[in-house]
Amino acid sequence: MAQAVPIALGDSAGGFRIVGTTPEFLALYAATLAEGRAFAGPMEAVIGAEVAASGLAVGGQFAGAHGLSAGGATHDRHRYRVVGSMAATGTVLDRLILTSLHSVWLQHAPDGAPQHDEHEHEHEHEHGSAVPDGQGRAITALLLRYQSALGAATLPREVAEVPGLMAVRPTHELLRLRVLANGAIRAAQAFAAALIALAALSMLAALNSALEARRYDLAVMRALGATRWRVVRLLWAEALVLAVIGAVLGAVLARVVAEVLGARLPGHPLTGLAWVPGELWVFVLALAVATLAVVIPAWRAYRVDVAGVLSRA
Repeated sequence: MAQAVPIALGDSAGGFRIVGTTPEFLALYAATLAEGRAFAGPMEAVIGAEVAASGLAVGGQFAGAHGLSAGGATHDRHRYRVVGSMAATGTVLDRLILTSLHSVWLQHAPDGAPQHDEHEHEHEHEHGSAVPDGQGRAITALLLRYQSALGAATLPREVAEVPGLMAVRPTHELLRLRVLANGAIRAAQAFAAALIALAALSMLAALNSALEARRYDLAVMRALGATRWRVVRLLWAEALVLAVIGAVLGAVLARVVAEVLGARLPGHPLTGLAWVPGELWVFVLALAVATLAVVIPAWRAYRVDVAGVLSRA
């Protein structure tokens, strides 16, 4: 086994999860401190970038609450003190509050249970210690990094044979989740394709309607010297403007909805302020749909009978 990082979960503060662990947890995400220092003694905490953005700062204090939702029992016996703030990593680390295992154990120790001072805690950290039962001193999970492929193949099976323990390999679980969600993903893709087709038909109807309403204007333009291709380019430019406006309004509406949902779902990292480079393809697709939708109206405008339209006017 190359590395083992323990974590203890169960509490939160302001909708952000409190994680009891060791300083090695920071190295897993290549995290750096933007301010202050790493946690060392009991009841010291290091906060992620999003936690810091919520108003908690280095030097401040807060109390942990049981569970992740609002309304959990508050641990008022001991308050955490923020000693450091991490730089943004773009990972779940930004939404975490990290502290030592001893701090979590201190919060959940039964009344009257003996507590260790900071010197004893440092001694345990250096030499290791067995966690006695009945004092709330336990870990939720152990993050393992294997030295060889053999360990990755055999250790999970050995752990699964121990009552009360479960081995989880993230890559396998993500693959299982993708298989289970494959049907929903395909349904969402089909729905998106139907929406795109509907948008193309709506734009086609709008451009045809606009063409019928301006047949006389287009005929006058042709009579005054405008070429057929200039009329076609005019219709195409109109379609592109409609597509860009629709794409921008859609992107703004999606971000507003995502931000509102994120505000109503504490503990869930949902925001409409993040920018994904793949979103540029939405505008490219909108322009492509507009180009396809303008083909029929442009062909009709190209073949318009100038003399007939002017004579009927």
